[in-house]
Parts: sequence; C-alpha cells; structure tokens
Amino acid sequence: MKQILPYLLAGTICLGGGSCKKEDETAQAACKAKSDVLMRADKWKGRVVFDSVLQAYVVSYFVPGSIDSVYDGIVCALPAELRQVGQLVTFSGQYRAYTGPANPQFGGQQYFYLELTSITAR
Repeated sequence: MKQILPYLLAGTICLGGGSCKKEDETAQAACKAKSDVLMRADKWKGRVVFDSVLQAYVVSYFVPGSIDSVYDGIVCALPAELRQVGQLVTFSGQYRAYTGPANPQFGGQQYFYLELTSITAR
C-alpha cells in the first residue's frame, strides 16, 4: 500500500484543479529553452520540491556558504520515480537563463531552466 500511495496522491492532485496542465506547460518551456547557459552543475546535491508558483517540480540546489541562495532548476522531464517532495538527488547538467513569467518568492531564490545530463536519488 505504501508504494501505491504516492501515485494515488499524484493522480488526485492532477485531477483536482488542473495543476498537471500547468506543470506540463512549465516542463515544455524547459524542454524548448534556448537561452544562454549560465553555469554547469557537476554532481551537485539537491532536493526535489514542488514550486507552488510554477505548479511544477523543480530541483533545488542550496548554494554552499550562503544564507538563503537557492537555484531552482525547472527540468524538462523529471523521472517519475523522483517526483517526490523532499527527494534528495545528485545531479549534473547545465543551467539556462529562465525566461518565463513567474517571479521568485524570496530574496535568494533564482529560477533557471535545468538541462539534466544525469540525476540519481541519494
């Protein structure tokens, strides 16, 4: 039953309120991103979160040595098995400039499109 619960919860969220449509649109924007590459990640440690403004899962990377700097990477196709809030991941890829309409919700937060070359649970 524990293994089925996340899928039931995700299905309920998708059916109620149409948030999956918004998530799909956000992911598609990440898939089509051609903006400048701003930095590269190589085996960085992050966390999967659901961003309520974007209505999408993002990979959050907390910048070492900072108080509140967070890079939220909007990914094209986050593997289904990693779509769990709080899932710890190790990832590599490149960050592209975010060109969407949403604004970060706190001072140290920055949105990027994140092209993953690898991602694994840790």
